[in-house]
Amino acid sequence: MGKTLTGYHIKIGIVNEPPLAMKKDGCTEANQTSPKCWSGWNPDIIARLARDLNFTYEFIEPRDRKYGAFDEKTKTWNGMIKDILDYRVNMTTALSINAKRSEAISYTSPFYEDQAAMAVYFASTKSSSNLFFFLEPFELSVWVCIFGLIAIISIFMAFLSKISSMGRFGKKIHAMQTCPCPECSLRREVKEKKKCQFAETITHDCLVEEVDSDDLNDLCLDNSTWLIGTGFVLQGTDTLPTAPSGRCLLFFWWFFIMILTSMYTANLTAHLTLVRSGDRIRSLEDLLNQNDYTWGLIKDRNMEIMMKYINDQRYNKIAEKAVKLADVKEALKKVNEEKFVFIDEGSILDYNLRDNCKTTNIKTGKFSNHWHLGSTLTHPTSLL
Repeated sequence: MGKTLTGYHIKIGIVNEPPLAMKKDGCTEANQTSPKCWSGWNPDIIARLARDLNFTYEFIEPRDRKYGAFDEKTKTWNGMIKDILDYRVNMTTALSINAKRSEAISYTSPFYEDQAAMAVYFASTKSSSNLFFFLEPFELSVWVCIFGLIAIISIFMAFLSKISSMGRFGKKIHAMQTCPCPECSLRREVKEKKKCQFAETITHDCLVEEVDSDDLNDLCLDNSTWLIGTGFVLQGTDTLPTAPSGRCLLFFWWFFIMILTSMYTANLTAHLTLVRSGDRIRSLEDLLNQNDYTWGLIKDRNMEIMMKYINDQRYNKIAEKAVKLADVKEALKKVNEEKFVFIDEGSILDYNLRDNCKTTNIKTGKFSNHWHLGSTLTHPTSLL
C-alpha cells in the first residue's frame, strides 16, 4: 500500500474552517494551493499520508467554500463534492459521511467519530455585585405586598386584642363594667349620663385591680406591629396575644412566614450563584418545547443534511424551522448577541468555544457520524 500512490500528484479539496484547516496569513491567490499555505488538522493528516504513500499534492478550495450538499430543485451538488464530480479535485479533506453523499462519491475508512452538539449562550451574572442583592429573590411588587401585609396583620392583631374578652384590654373593660363596688358603680353611672368612655381610668379597686398589673397598651398598634414585624425575620417578643382569635391569626402568620422564608432562601441561593438562562435546553427535542430561543444550522452542511433526511419528524421539523446560516462565524455571533442555539458537530464547537466562558457546548448524543476522506470512485485514493 505504501507504493500505491507513488508518482501521483493529487488535487485535494479543502475548506478554510478552524480547526480542520486554516489558511496562513500572507497567502495569496497565486500560492494558496501550496501545502505550506495551510495548517490545521486536515493539512497535518494529508502531509502524513503524502509522506507514507509517496505522493505530491496541492489544495484547492471550492468556489462556494462549502463541503457539499445536493440541491433537490436543480439536482446538482455544490462544494467539494461538486469539485470531485467535475474532476476539479481528486480527493477531499475530512468530510462527514451521510447516505446522500455516499450516493455520489467514495470514502476512505473513517478516522474520527463525532456527534451533534448545541452552542447556547448563558447570560451569567453575579447577584452579589448589586449592593441590594438581598432584595433580588423577590420582585418589587412582592416586597410591597409583604410590607403591606405586615401593616394589615398588625392592625387586625391590635383590633382583636381590644375587642376580645380574653385580651388584656378586654378583661379590664369587662371588669370596669361588671364590678359591683360603689366606686365602679358610680363611675359607670357618670359615664352613662355623659355618654363617654372610660378613657381616663388608669387604676381601680375591686375586680379592676385583678387586671391592673396588665398594661392597657400591651398589644396596642405599636406592639402588634413589632410582634408581626419580628416574626417576619424569625424573631419574637415577650408580648403575645391571649385571645384565641389573636393566637389563631398569629399562628397562620407564622406558617406563612415559614413558607415565605423557604422560598426566599431558595431564590437567594439561586441569585448568589450563576444565573443560567439556557439551562432548560438540554437536548435537541427541547428546542421544540420552548419559545424563548430560536436555532440555526449552516446551510448545506452535514448536520442539516442528516436532520433533513432522517426518518424522524421531530428532527425534520427542527431542520425546517432552523435559521439557515452562512458559516460558523455568523452562527456564533448570533449565539452571543441573541437567544439563539447553534447546532453543529461537537468538535467544531469545542474549538470555537474554547475561550468563551458564557457559551456552553451541549453534547446531544444524537447524529453520530464519521469523518472520512472523500474521493472519486475511479481514483486510486478510493482504495485507502
